[in-house]
Amino acid sequence: MLKFTNFFKQSPGNKLSLKNNTQLAHKGSWVQIYPDTVIDTWYVGDYSSANYTITAEFSSNKKEVLQVLVVARPDQATVTVYGRTSIDDSLINISATVNASYVNIIANVTDTTFLGTKLIFFANYAECIFPLGVSEDISFVDSSLGGGYDGGGGAIGGAATSFSQLSGTIGLSQISNGLITPGKLNLNSSLIPTDNESYDLGSASFRWRDLYLSGSSIRLGNAVITASGSSVVLPAGSTIAGTAINSFSTVAIAGQSSVVADNAADTLTLVAGPGIELTTNAGSDSITITNTGGGGGGGSGVSSGQANRLAYYASTGTVVQDTGTNLSWNGSVLAITGTITASGAVSYVRAYFDTLAELNAISPSTWHGMVAHVHETGRMYFAHAGVWDPLANYSDLNIFKTISVAGQSNVVADSATDTLTLVAGSNVTITTNATNDTITISAAGAAGATTLDGLTDVVITSPSLNQVLKYNGSQWVNDTDATGGGGGGSNSFQTISVAGQSDVVADSVTDTLTIAAGTGIDITTNATTDTITITNNTTNFTHLGDVANTSMTIDQAYLPAITRLVVTANGSTAYRFDQYGAADDPTIYAISGTTIAFNLNAITTSHPFLIQTSGGSNYNDGLVHVSSSGVVSTGSSAQGKTSGTLYWKIPYNTTGNYRYQCSIHGAMQGTITIKDIAAI
Repeated sequence: MLKFTNFFKQSPGNKLSLKNNTQLAHKGSWVQIYPDTVIDTWYVGDYSSANYTITAEFSSNKKEVLQVLVVARPDQATVTVYGRTSIDDSLINISATVNASYVNIIANVTDTTFLGTKLIFFANYAECIFPLGVSEDISFVDSSLGGGYDGGGGAIGGAATSFSQLSGTIGLSQISNGLITPGKLNLNSSLIPTDNESYDLGSASFRWRDLYLSGSSIRLGNAVITASGSSVVLPAGSTIAGTAINSFSTVAIAGQSSVVADNAADTLTLVAGPGIELTTNAGSDSITITNTGGGGGGGSGVSSGQANRLAYYASTGTVVQDTGTNLSWNGSVLAITGTITASGAVSYVRAYFDTLAELNAISPSTWHGMVAHVHETGRMYFAHAGVWDPLANYSDLNIFKTISVAGQSNVVADSATDTLTLVAGSNVTITTNATNDTITISAAGAAGATTLDGLTDVVITSPSLNQVLKYNGSQWVNDTDATGGGGGGSNSFQTISVAGQSDVVADSVTDTLTIAAGTGIDITTNATTDTITITNNTTNFTHLGDVANTSMTIDQAYLPAITRLVVTANGSTAYRFDQYGAADDPTIYAISGTTIAFNLNAITTSHPFLIQTSGGSNYNDGLVHVSSSGVVSTGSSAQGKTSGTLYWKIPYNTTGNYRYQCSIHGAMQGTITIKDIAAI
């Protein structure tokens, strides 16, 4: 067991100090270093200086040792690092501050990378030759010099175990090591003065900084201040500057919820209602409440009104009044009679229905004149005469944008309001009838001629039966038909022969040859150009005598395809494909260098079918559309079809994601993934 007198002695002025040649050494514990970490603290009145050996480790590969000298006085400390060795990097810096004569030794890392570095130190402390002054109320003498504790008349041997056992002149041998540790006194009993109301704790010049108490009360004379949780409870009758503390924690108003203060700093706010004016005066601590309503219908407030009516400010001021019968609200319906004006580029009134059935559930008679949009059909409707009438889409209009005349330039409409003007040429009259929407085009003849003889280049002389017009080099004249009466000179076929068929022979000069259209043949005549056009109209396999298929059309056999997908629509939300079941907008897989076919006959005109890139641009390469009548369109002209068959001859080097898209409904789209056959 250490002996107290081996280290301390009595110094002049009855001070307790270290014996000559005595040093104090201290080993700190491992600590982690963060910004301004205090690793040691000592009192300038005890020690003049300290010598530290500090070891720091950041990892098994980064270590450092420092030798540091610190010398201090009550207001300043100086640090000198006189030795440093490290592996890889310097890890820490050491500094010192002095506060109230206590020295704090502070460690910081040299770089934020090393935050959390661990540190341990060994320190040797040197005593002060000129220590700071201390209280001399308790005297110590070295018992080895013959001094002792008389306790009011005689020395007492043995070490004291409590400060309550010490008084008067105390011998060092009577203070146990357990009563003093560096930086504090070890009290194991109450600290009680020897005289009542004679001693202070601190003074006007030397005050205790903070007072930490774990009990629940402080007694000032006969008054007791207690603690309730984190709040302080003052005794009854407490005053502030001599004035009693009186307040209401609750404000109650009949028929209303009570207003309760939530804490001592809570604020009660008074709000002026209609016809009320509040005025405060901080100087006189007063609040004035004034009725400004003038007895109920005066200068402000609410004037009388009808139930379910809305109120508004008719003029600048404080009075609101009934809007009248044109604007009412019953809690669920806002009824407006008059005009609604919406300003601003993005202002609009929206009437939107998902399905036509949803719109039909709304009475068109009740909402006469209403306009609505139905997403399912992609159309606008208006209520009139008890029905919802649809407005035509542009695709519904059957109009000719281009008028083509053989051998002439096409006439093309430049806009939706462009006008086509018909001009009467020579010997033509044009007559319009706005009532029955007709245009009559008549031949007027030369100078209004109505007979052959009236034409300027025709001369008719005593015409007779079976005569014909002949051109004599300058004009047309009537004459005998050269074919009649053996006249000869006429080039014609008397007999028409068809291989494998009976010959057709003219029975007379006036006989008529009738050409009849067989199955799959259309015959068109043009009397003006003296032409007969024979056209094969076969568009269906039923037109072929050796095929017994009643449903297959020419478009379905136009090109061979690796697969043929029947396309349908799920309302206006998604496409479906027969080979993919009931899945909406499924991903379709195809192989480069092959052809796939889309049968579009099951979709309506509301869902034009497009092939696009994954970015949303139309993709036209390899597209071929064939209508059920055999009309073929390619490239961009094959896009946007709603019937027939769309073939996609996928280029051999095409891979990646493409998509199918409805040109009207953005939600109807899906992915077409093209695989390279060589990579499968």
